Amino acid sequence: MDDALQARFQSYKATGDKGELNQLVSDLHPTIQGYIGVSGIAPSPLVVNEAKLLTAKAIQSYDPSHGASLQTWVKQGLRPLARFRQQKLRPVAPSERLQLEAVNLREQEMLFKEKHGYDPDTFELSEFANIPPKRIRQIRRGHSVGTEARAVDSFGNPTALQSPIVQSSADPMEEAVDLLMPTLGKLDRRIWELKTGYGGLDPMPHAEIAKTLGLSPATLTRRAARLALKVREAADILSEQ
Repeated sequence: MDDALQARFQSYKATGDKGELNQLVSDLHPTIQGYIGVSGIAPSPLVVNEAKLLTAKAIQSYDPSHGASLQTWVKQGLRPLARFRQQKLRPVAPSERLQLEAVNLREQEMLFKEKHGYDPDTFELSEFANIPPKRIRQIRRGHSVGTEARAVDSFGNPTALQSPIVQSSADPMEEAVDLLMPTLGKLDRRIWELKTGYGGLDPMPHAEIAKTLGLSPATLTRRAARLALKVREAADILSEQ
């Protein structure tokens, strides 16, 4: 076990921190990748998710005093993956693909909250999970992509050719919001999301938003009105292009 991996394992064993466990699973990506590659197993999302769970269990049960390295112990823990060997690729239904994306998105939201102590807005989640804001909205709204081959990279991420995103017709208002959101402060982004449902969330009543954000209803009204004006002005500019 290299020094960095050993230090992280010792830190996890001392604290039992879930974030440390998740990072250890990530650090062991090459071990998982190599095991799947030499075992003749198709690296489908199902296989990769199972491998991550088995790796986490192996880490939790690992005892360095037994003499085996953590990598070797993990490889032994991955043996149940043998049942997936030589399975043929099959098409992934849009609903299944969407479900997998939704599960991943929720996991990323939970990891962000564990790390930062609050729920992310769409753009914070986008940067954290490396998922485009538009795709986050599509996932939350239940928009699916077309049927695709179950072909992914060695760690379960769909390759570009196998994960086409349905492109909707351009909407100047939505494009204007997409352009404006990264330039706004966190509070204004949160106001817009909760007022309009931007990001695929359910809109909230005005009074509830004010209470959630710690604003007076009048202050919320003024800020929301200024935001709406900025969006309309940007949409007008885009529609003229």
